[in-house]
Amino acid sequence: MPWLQLQKFVMIISHKHKFIFLHCRKSAGSSFKISASRYLAPDDIVIGGLKDGLQHGIRPPKGMIRTAFRHPHWPAVVFKLARGSYWNFISDSIKQHYVPSLGAIPEHASATSIMAAFPQEWQHYRKICIVRNPWDQMWSEYKWRFKRKAFKSSFDEFVKRREQVGWSDRYNMNWDIYTIDNAVSVDRVIHYENLNQDMAATFAWLGIDWDGWIPNAKSTARQPGLEAPSNYRAPYTDETRAIVARIRRREIDQFNYVF
Repeated sequence: MPWLQLQKFVMIISHKHKFIFLHCRKSAGSSFKISASRYLAPDDIVIGGLKDGLQHGIRPPKGMIRTAFRHPHWPAVVFKLARGSYWNFISDSIKQHYVPSLGAIPEHASATSIMAAFPQEWQHYRKICIVRNPWDQMWSEYKWRFKRKAFKSSFDEFVKRREQVGWSDRYNMNWDIYTIDNAVSVDRVIHYENLNQDMAATFAWLGIDWDGWIPNAKSTARQPGLEAPSNYRAPYTDETRAIVARIRRREIDQFNYVF
């Protein structure tokens, strides 16, 4: 279907429940979004993740669809709609609407950008993110990119590229998403390693009567030519292990992660 190529990342600002969800890369953010979306109000903000929600019968809030139709480039809109790409149009238009205020990838907007764009919400709403062991997250990122045919090199090459100039900050760091001036700026951190329990506690904290459903939003099933060990440690060498330790040092130190 035409929406199968939609961006999967997501950020949520819920006016109904007064919380902001900041989406760290490859940390079950899409699963949180899908589960939480069932409790959102029509005027709540959801950026990204349409494909995953649609696969589970969950449409974006009505306010987001209204935002999409404020798209200024009507020739492009007509072209996409004529090709049957309705949900591509909705997703792209929502994203473009927020690019000026939240940056080029609004689904992964930094805490600094969100605070500047939504100062009242930032001051008064509860802020949440999910973090994940950086070595585990790096292997998950590689599998995801391999699956999408965006990266066909070996895992060793993939990790080494992350240490090249410009790659670490642009593609590899979740740190700026949930920190301001190198200080954690969210009120609650969900740990991927304790996802079920932490999500249950977080929804209770928000006053949401959560039913415990966590969808598997991004399956990383074995792909042809890709070895996919269940233990993330298996693909690492001493060198690549050390690279991740260097480029993700702040997260490792903050949350006491070990290999």
